[in-house]
Amino acid sequence: MAANKRALLFNVNEPLELTLGKFDELWPLVSNVWVGWDQNKLANGDSWKVWVCRLAKHNKSSTRKEGISDDKRRKTMIREAGLCNSKIKVTRLTSVQKVRVILKCHLLIFELLKLN
Repeated sequence: MAANKRALLFNVNEPLELTLGKFDELWPLVSNVWVGWDQNKLANGDSWKVWVCRLAKHNKSSTRKEGISDDKRRKTMIREAGLCNSKIKVTRLTSVQKVRVILKCHLLIFELLKLN
């Protein structure tokens, strides 16, 4: 049952609207997947926040410099870029006690549209 609830806020394919209480119940199940990206609070009390997938990494990792001994080198792992480009926008509509969740497009798409 928890897996179905988790999938509701993880695989956001179409707009989703929940009560504030239901959203607050479900969010802890996926809060480890999403990382805060951008947010705004409106004058009427409503707010929105964009969350990005924790695996999102836009730039390729640099290569290691040669000639540095292993004891001085930081212990890191190289993770591929572009594993997950998902973003969601969570809008809290306080006047109607609802939360609206929509899938956001990848940032690079917006940058390409600006160039054309």
